[in-house]
Amino acid sequence: MNQAPAPIEFRDGTDIRRIRLPQIQTLFAQRAERLRQLAADSAIADYIGLMAVLVDAQHQCVQKMQAELSAGMQKLPLIAPSAKLDPLWHQVLFCILEWLEQQGNLLPSVVQVIKDLRNASADELDTQAQAILAQYPRVIANAPFIAAALQVVYASKAAQLSEQSVPYADPASACPACGGAPVVSVVRLGEQNQNYRYLHCGVCETEWHMVRVKCTHCGSTNGIAYEHIENGPEYIQAETCTECHTYSKVIDQEKNAQTEPLADDLGSFALDLLMSQTEFARTSFNPLLPFAAIEGHAE
Repeated sequence: MNQAPAPIEFRDGTDIRRIRLPQIQTLFAQRAERLRQLAADSAIADYIGLMAVLVDAQHQCVQKMQAELSAGMQKLPLIAPSAKLDPLWHQVLFCILEWLEQQGNLLPSVVQVIKDLRNASADELDTQAQAILAQYPRVIANAPFIAAALQVVYASKAAQLSEQSVPYADPASACPACGGAPVVSVVRLGEQNQNYRYLHCGVCETEWHMVRVKCTHCGSTNGIAYEHIENGPEYIQAETCTECHTYSKVIDQEKNAQTEPLADDLGSFALDLLMSQTEFARTSFNPLLPFAAIEGHAE
């Protein structure tokens, strides 16, 4: 394991693009493409390939259900703490399951997951969905499929917002659009985004700016260090905090412009395995990688 310093941002903040909303028409297609690239050289290639097919299903359902997904005015936060989930997510879930079944050649374990989800009541599905949003999936095997449906619904809602309408994150560790947790942070490329770090929400796919060398969990700027796998890719590192004893990943697009937040987080699972041997707990789990939640993660 190697430690590497990261540059600190010293900017006046006036030119920083504060919010990046999801591009719903291309989001999942780009993620699926990146997952397939990563699967070609991965110890968990079969699992990454399965997740690529699941993300394909997300893209297909976005196209198929555009009218339903774009209906109505969007109120912030997109997921109110005391409100029920938008029941549209059930329709999206069954759209995803139907598309997967149409592809055929599914693993027996996937067939069983689909059967279990189809047999579950609406209340049971909502209970599982709420547990996923709380970062503690009840049924690990079901979690990626339920999370996939939630992502389609809430990313579609977020895509309809204006950047100006999204409030400042409070706390900074929670998505300002839906309240979800950031899966990773990304040092972005391109004009207003150049060299700035954004936290990426695992629920609605919104990104919000946070300065570098700052814990994404507790906000401390003390005791921050960076770890990566020796002789491994340097574009993705674990940012550790000795104040709250957590870590989160930072993806640097300046070192690899092909990266995609959730895909590259999944593709760097070896870094999570390495960090599991340290004192640092992961701050949040990737919806595509729910079994990472079995290991201790920060509350």
